[in-house]
Amino acid sequence: MYRSRSPGVKISFLPMPYLGFQFDEKALFEAISEAITLTPEDKGDHLLRRQSKLNVLLEKIFVLKGKMEDFKTALQSAEIIMELTPKDDPVLAYRLTNLANLLAFRFEREGSADDIDKAIECGEEAVKIASQIKSKDNDTLEGRLLHNLAVKFELRSQYTGSLADLDEAISKSGQALKILSRRCPDRLLYISATGNMLASRFQRTRKLRDLNEAIGTMEKVAAEIHKNEPIRPKLLDNLGNRYLDRYQYTGDAADLGKAIEKSKDALRFQDAIFPRNPDSGKYTTSLAKKYAIRAKKTGSSWDAFQMQTYAEAGLKHLPEGHPNRAEALEYLGDVAMFRYEHEAHVTPEVREKFNDLMKGPRKANGQPMDLGEMVRYGAKVHTFKLADDISPQMTKAIDFWLQGARLKNGRPLTRIGIFKKLGDIQMYNVEGKLAAQILRARSTCGPDSIFMP
Repeated sequence: MYRSRSPGVKISFLPMPYLGFQFDEKALFEAISEAITLTPEDKGDHLLRRQSKLNVLLEKIFVLKGKMEDFKTALQSAEIIMELTPKDDPVLAYRLTNLANLLAFRFEREGSADDIDKAIECGEEAVKIASQIKSKDNDTLEGRLLHNLAVKFELRSQYTGSLADLDEAISKSGQALKILSRRCPDRLLYISATGNMLASRFQRTRKLRDLNEAIGTMEKVAAEIHKNEPIRPKLLDNLGNRYLDRYQYTGDAADLGKAIEKSKDALRFQDAIFPRNPDSGKYTTSLAKKYAIRAKKTGSSWDAFQMQTYAEAGLKHLPEGHPNRAEALEYLGDVAMFRYEHEAHVTPEVREKFNDLMKGPRKANGQPMDLGEMVRYGAKVHTFKLADDISPQMTKAIDFWLQGARLKNGRPLTRIGIFKKLGDIQMYNVEGKLAAQILRARSTCGPDSIFMP
């Protein structure tokens, strides 16, 4: 029996009812790597199994830390392992799923349709193999793989707009929940993900029933899940997004308030559980979006300040190549344009009063400012001032929007929205220099750009 000579691998399970675990990935990586080097050459199946474990570990490390070198190594290894795995090997389902996950990650970063198509093919083959395995754990395996496949269909629908893919995702997710035992530790996460799929369908069909069902389902999960459960931040942010969807449909300001509060909770719990995870930047940007919408509705400089703070923090914490960076850049452009449109009418007296207020620790209503989270995420909390000259703000807005538009792995709807804003400026702007800048940018964004004048 092989025993690693590496230092002891530190795996500390969280006390029940917490789920998940924290581990020393460096020690674990060294232990598996040593096992690989000590495996005799005539034990090819043992070697392949250990290489596969190392590959899964690299995938997990990439998800936690977002380092592209881990991802590239994992994908290259996964493709080689798949070529060497016999087609009748029961572990093929697991290895197909690992490869599907990595291809989906690359699709999100680079946008190649071939990657997501192949990811779905791998996922479908994995489900087929799992359905033929006869064991007491078969239902759990098949259910997990069905949900994994559903996520891939949903991801493709986000980029192609295919309602058929989204319907397929909802169907697969429903099948998974029927199969999975109620004791499955990820069941609550899967229920929440199904709620997101229903909300996505609402955005296409405008059937409020889907959205209300999504919110009700996710609220139930949020009430049941433990406060220190690692998936709680994702659940809360998703729930905040669903309240935002309903606000945008009904106009109920209470829903917008709930959306902001849920996203704040998501960011707070993420900071407590995995503070250096790339998801921190994603949740921060999500909160910036909600403040952007409220700032547009209320015309409040305070909301615009919050939007700027969270957008800056989001951009700082999202790694290069992350698809959500386009959104952070869009909101920073929105802040600049907000200031251009609103501050021109501010009197000198109000300008001075507001700038004095921003130096202090309290809001206009006398309540303490909610700056704790901003400081924690490295934001500049005292730099939002009403400037005497606001004319550079339009140029700044265009610069941010152009950066976001040029991120080809940004979400298509995000890029379309940015191009629409640039088009509006081109149409109404009377300054020839700025209009020319936009036209030049239009010609440099590439042949796949969607520019809406």
